[in-house]
Amino acid sequence: ERAGERLEYKGIDLVAHAARRRAEARLRRADGLYKDSLYEEAEKWYEKVKEKAELFQSNRENLIARNKLDQALDLYEKKGNFFKAFQLFQEAEKSCSDPDCQEKVQASLNQLINQAAADIEEKLRQVDEKIAESKFLEAQEMLYSLKKSFYGGIYPPPIREKVALIHEKEKFLLKKEGEWKDEILLQKLEKANSLLESENYEEAIALFDQLKGTPYQSEAETKKQLAIDRLARKMRIKAGQFFLQARGSGDPELKKIYLIESYNILKEINDNYPNNSYAEKIRKNLNDVRSEIEEVYPEFFKQEEPLENESLSSFFEGEEGRNF
Repeated sequence: ERAGERLEYKGIDLVAHAARRRAEARLRRADGLYKDSLYEEAEKWYEKVKEKAELFQSNRENLIARNKLDQALDLYEKKGNFFKAFQLFQEAEKSCSDPDCQEKVQASLNQLINQAAADIEEKLRQVDEKIAESKFLEAQEMLYSLKKSFYGGIYPPPIREKVALIHEKEKFLLKKEGEWKDEILLQKLEKANSLLESENYEEAIALFDQLKGTPYQSEAETKKQLAIDRLARKMRIKAGQFFLQARGSGDPELKKIYLIESYNILKEINDNYPNNSYAEKIRKNLNDVRSEIEEVYPEFFKQEEPLENESLSSFFEGEEGRNF
């Protein structure tokens, strides 16, 4: 009986052992499948990341190229600077690595070249019109502006051909300049007077300066001094407004900004035009502003020379002061 029990227990052990082995085998297979699954998922994830990275790199290059194209077109359309615009197009093309991006850049560049060539033709036509109307000064200025826009650079053939036309027109004007000399001088005087009346004082001063040594020198010098005085008065009023804003400000940083702006305006006008009729008053104003700045920003004047001291009331003296 006991022998039978031992055999029965042994049979049970064998069955249990076999069951354990089957269970372990299933676990190993399950673990292998799980790892295989993880590996497959990891491979898929890697491929997706790689794909996105390549796409991102491509999009990044396209974005850089697009930004340069926008800058180039804006530069040409607003400032007429073809030289800089053309350089930006070349940079945009270099930033592209894929053919599609390069093709788009080239297409945009071709449009710019065609537009620029047409613009040159139109400007030269306008120059000819000015010459026909005896507006020689305007013709010269228009041609100079056109030449400046396309100055320098190694351009494609369509632009080189048009630039050659600009040089030809320039040579023509230089030959005719002697014949038109008196008329050009008179037109400069008239334009300078117009700039003076429209309060473009600095441009007027520069043009009056060009009339030195001409029959119009005396009138130009008188008008130039008038332009200087009007400019000084205008800038002094502007400086006074900043000064008053500083005094009314409760913000120390803002007050400092207003005072420095006021000081710089006054100093600039006396440095550039020391013979202006308001020079003495401006020197007094500079001392006033300096005193105020030293209270809030003393290090600003470490490199400055001291100015004579006057009262703040000098800002408000005279007819001009009532405008502050």
